[in-house]
Order: sequence, then structure tokens, then C-alpha cells
Amino acid sequence: MKKTRGSKSLIIAGREVPDPFELDMSWTQLTVKEKDQLLSSLESFHSKLIERAFKESPEATVIVLSKGTVVKVYADFISLEELRKLEKKHGAICIPIINQQKFIIEESIWSDLTAERKRDYYPTAPIVVGDETWRY
Repeated sequence: MKKTRGSKSLIIAGREVPDPFELDMSWTQLTVKEKDQLLSSLESFHSKLIERAFKESPEATVIVLSKGTVVKVYADFISLEELRKLEKKHGAICIPIINQQKFIIEESIWSDLTAERKRDYYPTAPIVVGDETWRY
């Protein structure tokens, strides 16, 4: 999938699509990379709509877009069954967008914390006890 020069059209699975919502249900057959690119382009196409939806519903975990509008807001995650029901109701693809502000990921070191070293890893934070003259 790529944007064509001078327009907002996309090339998805070998065909030109002016807007992600013009895709039919076959979008679910795209590769993971194509789906990631589709979500990225959707977020740039409709960034103001997405920002406004999460601002109006700060408790939302997921909003669902269809045909360029917000069709549902969820405080929790949406199931695939619920998504399919929305697609049937609206007669078009529905794409869930996750509220990234609710899922800020802290980076940490993963360490094996078991005495037996069975590759049981957990996120950890390094702690140094001492003053600034200590070298570690």
C-alpha cells in the first residue's frame, strides 16, 4: 500500500483507493504489514476526527470508524463479533482505533528472575544503591 503522488489516494493490494473506507470486507485479507499501513493512513486521513472523538470521550479505549465517521465508542475493547455486527449494520468496513494515550508503554529491561534460569523473563528496572562516586 502506498500513497500516490499529488493526491490522497492509496494503493492497497494493487488497486487505487481514494479513502480507506472505500475498501470492501476483503480488507481483512490484507497482510499484517498492509493492515498497519492502512491504519497509519487512516489515522492521517482522519486525524482531526480521531482526536476530537477521544477528546469528547476521554474514557474511551476504542472508537470505531466507518465511512469517515465515528459509529461507536467503547470504554473497553471491541470483540470481532461486535465489529462484524457494526459492519453489517453500516454496510461498510468498520475500523477500530485504540486510544494510544491510555496505553503509554514504559521501556524497561527484561530479566530472568528465576533461580533455575528457565527463561522466565519479567520487565525490571535497574536500582543502584550508593552515591554518585560509586561505579556500576
